[in-house]
Amino acid sequence: AALPCEAGSYSRATNLSAASECTDASRGHFATTGSTEQKPCAKGSFAATSGLAECASCDPGTSSGTGSDSCSECAVGSYAANPGQGECTRCPHPLSSGSGGVTCSICKEGYYLLSTSVDPNDIWMAPTEHCKPCPPNAFCPTNTTLETLVVPQGYWRASSSSAALTECRSFGGDGEAGKTRCAGSELDAGDASRRRMIEEVSPSDEYCAPGFYGPECRLCVADKHHLVDGDTCRDCLPLGSVVGRIAGAVLCVFVACGIAAWAYSKKGWRKKPGYIGRILRLADRAVVYYAGMGFTPKLKILLGFYQVCIVITTTYSARLPIEYTSWTDKLAETVSLDWSAFLLPPQCVPYQSRLLAVTITPASLIALLLLTGIGLRIHRRRLRARAPRSASQEQSETGNAVVEEEEEDVSVVTAITLAINAMNEDESKVSASAIPWYVEAALGLLDFMPAALILIFCFVTSVSASIFRAWSCQAYTISPPGEELEQVSYMRQDASVECGTDEHDSITRLATGFVVIWPVGSLVLYSALLLACYKPLQAKSPNALTKATAFLHREYKRNWYWWEAADLARKLFLTGFVLLVAEEEDSFVRLVVAVLVCSCYAVVIALVQPYKRFEDNILAVATSLVLLLLFLGASWTTIFLNIELRFPGDEPGQSASAVLGFRSENGLVNWMLVLTAAALLIFLVGTIIAIRRLAKVPTIRLVSTKQPPELALVDGLTWHLFLSHIWSTGQDAVAVIKNELKLLIPGIKIFLDVDDLKDIGSLEDYVDRTQVMLFFLSKGYFRSKNCLREIRTSLEKSKPLVLVQEADPAKGGGTLQELRAQCPEVLQPEIFDSGWAQTTWHRIDEYQRVSLKIISEALLLCSPHYLNLTSLPLFIPGEVQGQPISFSKSVVLWASPFDEGADELASELATNFSGLTVSTAEEAGDATHMLLYLNADTWSDERLAEQVTQARQDRLPIVMAHEN
Repeated sequence: AALPCEAGSYSRATNLSAASECTDASRGHFATTGSTEQKPCAKGSFAATSGLAECASCDPGTSSGTGSDSCSECAVGSYAANPGQGECTRCPHPLSSGSGGVTCSICKEGYYLLSTSVDPNDIWMAPTEHCKPCPPNAFCPTNTTLETLVVPQGYWRASSSSAALTECRSFGGDGEAGKTRCAGSELDAGDASRRRMIEEVSPSDEYCAPGFYGPECRLCVADKHHLVDGDTCRDCLPLGSVVGRIAGAVLCVFVACGIAAWAYSKKGWRKKPGYIGRILRLADRAVVYYAGMGFTPKLKILLGFYQVCIVITTTYSARLPIEYTSWTDKLAETVSLDWSAFLLPPQCVPYQSRLLAVTITPASLIALLLLTGIGLRIHRRRLRARAPRSASQEQSETGNAVVEEEEEDVSVVTAITLAINAMNEDESKVSASAIPWYVEAALGLLDFMPAALILIFCFVTSVSASIFRAWSCQAYTISPPGEELEQVSYMRQDASVECGTDEHDSITRLATGFVVIWPVGSLVLYSALLLACYKPLQAKSPNALTKATAFLHREYKRNWYWWEAADLARKLFLTGFVLLVAEEEDSFVRLVVAVLVCSCYAVVIALVQPYKRFEDNILAVATSLVLLLLFLGASWTTIFLNIELRFPGDEPGQSASAVLGFRSENGLVNWMLVLTAAALLIFLVGTIIAIRRLAKVPTIRLVSTKQPPELALVDGLTWHLFLSHIWSTGQDAVAVIKNELKLLIPGIKIFLDVDDLKDIGSLEDYVDRTQVMLFFLSKGYFRSKNCLREIRTSLEKSKPLVLVQEADPAKGGGTLQELRAQCPEVLQPEIFDSGWAQTTWHRIDEYQRVSLKIISEALLLCSPHYLNLTSLPLFIPGEVQGQPISFSKSVVLWASPFDEGADELASELATNFSGLTVSTAEEAGDATHMLLYLNADTWSDERLAEQVTQARQDRLPIVMAHEN
């Protein structure tokens, strides 16, 4: 019988005589005993050599195809958990594996492993719980863990256990400054110096370029160096140099303002030729234009709006897209009143020293200003003391002797009260000893109080914001996603100080003291000054204090004169006090509170309209609405980014989109900008319509400002105007005058006997309590006993007069000469020859308004606000106004030389009407019209009749003028 082949060989022959005649199975194949042919190894097995009786199974992590002589490792992203697998299995999403993987225990590209301490089996069982999508802006190659996240250039993270990446800001530099400081974790193999540095710093600093460290790599490693232009470290200036610069800057500002004020006070210099005269004249025009347009309240509203806007990202930790905030940050840095960062940069001076400088320097400037006022007053007092004294001054000294005896017991309030009274007297008539030194000091305070209040207004918000920034910290997440939020915070103004440490506590204690001095102190000062002005403002009787504090209340209506203090409280709360509402971890609560405050303020200011000028109320409402929309936008973007940070989706914006409906924060901000622009457009249209309607309301307006005048009473008076008249011929006219003036000047107080007379015996007292007297001159006026009482009292009390003459004889009128003849001769010079305002009363509406304007002007010029003026042009919207009349086409008027008087009339017409020329030739020529002057002698010359006949034949228009 034939011999069978041994295991590992095969032969198809049937007559084998020896085993050597069999053929060995080739690699990748096997043959069993007695095989007639070799068989390929099945998938998952292999035969590495020839002559094998069976194939070996592939190890886990490898696989093979049919007839393989070796096993191949599973590719990246696949695995073979068991031996003898013919194919590697693709890893489930979002897992991956290395080459030859027996399981999938790492995360694939675009994902990172949350914790390296977790068991691989747990990862396999719940892959989505352990592999998280790569955080925004980070890179996640395969097998990335939370610790090994690739941080790109321009980004930084506070801890290797955090998935929150922070884009490094420019800090005053260009758009590449953040990338220069924050090198990220993308290391080049040859960057040995960078690698050595990483080994010497904390994990959060490994993302910084050489020479930088700290939050967002904004601190300089070198001692006594500070960050400049966002990417450069420079030497700090010596402390002495810094102090000198601050003192020099304060002194230069003070001296420059003093020189400017002194030069502006030189009235005669305006007539000088050259630059000085031009500059002063230009300054005068600018002041008139500034006051006329009412720019002060508008600038105050806009400055307050700006001061709140620039703290949204710092005080409220609002996270806004950098493309929207980069240019606004640069604008804020350009016009910022916070000079400390320039002269006292972080890392050069401890923050406590910077805080002292920021708060004390402006306070010193204001104190120096007030001391200058006191010094100037004391200096004038000494000069008056050296001058020879008159008898009236000696009498004044005697009257004030009692005051000087009590000098040591006088309080500050009493001194200011005496100063207010002293300012109403003529200093030239009062000797130095008649006014005590403490009164002079109070007068000096009042002299420079307007400038001091302006400085306080400019500084208080920015200085207070700097003080409250001691509590302003930038929080960075250091906890892993999914765990309880843990953050580390650093001061925004000094990143080297970690919030919550002993060093930070000492800073906040110092800031607490300055809160009392600046924000609280300013509110107390505003409130105290406005409270002291309450009675004179409500009585419309301004005094020295109300004039000195006009910056606080001038632009507000009388009932809302205190609004400046309320607005200051709002600004201080939004820029500073809100930091005390919630901790940095709950900074979103601040945005919610700000939205509520802005909403309430916008509604209140729209309802009460505290400003006198309509456009100021509109501007205040518009800025409040825009501020509200900005806070809403900041709230929504903060919510968007926090959702993305805490609950990252598979794609950027996926989680936030499910809640807010926006795929990116840029889309959200764009919609907010569109909404803001639409709101402003609606406001603009509404404002234009309202202003046009308001302009038609028939009230007296100033020509210079187009606004109603400010009507005020001298302290102690009750009525603005007293209507003195005789009942028989003047009662109806003065009643019309009163009613019309009350319509034209809202709030005016007019004494009219039928309305206000309670006791005829107190007639002199009524006159004494009146600011201006109006004498209505009609027949019988100077024969009335009571009218003469009013006249004599007015002259004795030196009351300003307005003379109104009745013109209609049927109403008791007459010529001024006739009415004067009825006046006692002894009174005539004081009434008729003293230059008092005088007008004639007519019954035609247009002429009545002219008379009412003359009365109003005379009345206002005696008001405390306009005492220094000699004229006050007024107008009434809708009134008939005189305008030059001209011909649209050239007109040649022919005045015949044979028509006596025609040439004179034609010349007068040509003088008053532009576009009219006169021809006195004997023939019409190119004349367009003929003037015929008619009187008793017109037709005495026959040649004129011939010319008229010829003109009619030529169809030349004839204009006839009849001589009365």
